[in-house]
Amino acid sequence: EDLVNQMTKRNVRLSEYTYNSLINAYAKKGKWEKSISVLEKMKEGGVEFGERTLSVTLLACERAEKWEKCLELIEMAEREDIGLNTFSFNYAISACIKAQKLNVVGQILKKMEEKCIKFNTMTYGLIIFSYSTIGDWKMCT
Repeated sequence: EDLVNQMTKRNVRLSEYTYNSLINAYAKKGKWEKSISVLEKMKEGGVEFGERTLSVTLLACERAEKWEKCLELIEMAEREDIGLNTFSFNYAISACIKAQKLNVVGQILKKMEEKCIKFNTMTYGLIIFSYSTIGDWKMCT
């Protein structure tokens, strides 16, 4: 029996904060599937969620190197008009780099630019790392 069901049986009010805590706990344990499951329970239960929830779920997927799930979550955010921040996109970029999906990294960076999401030092570090992975050091200078 999972924690959400236990909480429900004990009449604990499940809020976005509670769900985010669960998603984060599962992310720290490497249980990305559980993180996705909690997000799905939120949707089924009509619990509103936003950027923070998706960001924590993206982090869980990034840690598990589930780049395709990261892209699905970004698409969900776009469909549901949930704005994502730089960190959210960085998690997806990192997952793609780990999976050596460098062409997808470029697509994510372009999406960030289109949405006027500023790159931060982590974003630039990931860009440098991705260029060094393919051996294109000229792009890093």
